Amino acid sequence: ANNDHRSSGFKNGTALPSGADGTVAGPPPYLIYVFGGWDGVHELNDLWVMDPSKSGQADVWRRGHSSGMAPSPRSGHSSVVLSQSDGRAADMVCIFGGYAFPDLHFNDTHILNAATMQWTTVITEGFLPSVRCMHASYGRGNELHVFGGCDGQRWFNDLYEIDLTPFVNDASHKSHCKWRHVIPASGSSPAPRAGHTIEEVSPLCFM
Repeated sequence: ANNDHRSSGFKNGTALPSGADGTVAGPPPYLIYVFGGWDGVHELNDLWVMDPSKSGQADVWRRGHSSGMAPSPRSGHSSVVLSQSDGRAADMVCIFGGYAFPDLHFNDTHILNAATMQWTTVITEGFLPSVRCMHASYGRGNELHVFGGCDGQRWFNDLYEIDLTPFVNDASHKSHCKWRHVIPASGSSPAPRAGHTIEEVSPLCFM
């Protein structure tokens, strides 16, 4: 990914993120969050926030100053905004997995509270996905779903989900959240792959 925004009308001199993995549209006022990525030399773990309403202004991008323990530098991870039971976006951005040079892959889960700009590592249990990058994720309510990806040796076509409701409902964020391996009830899974995307158009998901 790159940070070429010339087609968006941004002014010269605008500060831009040097990596662009993990881009996700956040909760109202619909800011766009960019975490980590690769700048051609190093993996990153910086956070940037874009306000589309300021397109063409010098401050359209700003550094996201956060507290807590941010995820380690990585690229090839996924980002998902959790939604509330009524369909409205929650104030939480979920980061899963990724890769760091030379051969480090992740299967950890992190939450950014977009209201307080605080990072928290989710305590997980159950049948965790194996370490991977370049997978695809989507959210449904407080559930995060992960499909496919690769670990440098293998490509995957497995599907996992984690219910993050215990994390969301626990102010201390110390409740454990359980992963489970989802076995399709019918049909054939897509072939193993990485670098794909998934979009939900309820009740369906398109890859």
